[in-house]
Amino acid sequence: MREQSIIATNAGYIAQNKFYPNCATSGAYCDTDHINALLDEMYSDRNVWFEAKQELWKRSEQLVATHWEAIEALAKALWAKDWHPQAPLERRWSHQWPEKCMVAEEVISTLAQFSIVAALDT
Repeated sequence: MREQSIIATNAGYIAQNKFYPNCATSGAYCDTDHINALLDEMYSDRNVWFEAKQELWKRSEQLVATHWEAIEALAKALWAKDWHPQAPLERRWSHQWPEKCMVAEEVISTLAQFSIVAALDT
């Protein structure tokens, strides 16, 4: 389960950079911290830790490459949405964060175009 979490987290970062190469990635440090914590739980030997990190990154790249058309379709559909300001994540921030979202049915429908079956978790 930890490996899948690492792969999915890496894949999100890789896909974001591929779709929107000039996007600021400063928020990715939380993902990196999460990945490193999972690796710490899995491996005490630092050589094995680094090897695993590299291998999981490669698997993430392969996942994105395999499913790029579906990822790109989701990204384009999301990008076409209107911006809706949401409340700040923390009270110390005084500005509003614009956010886009898709309802689950839109995601399921888009993925179905690529023969990817998705379902709502009920």
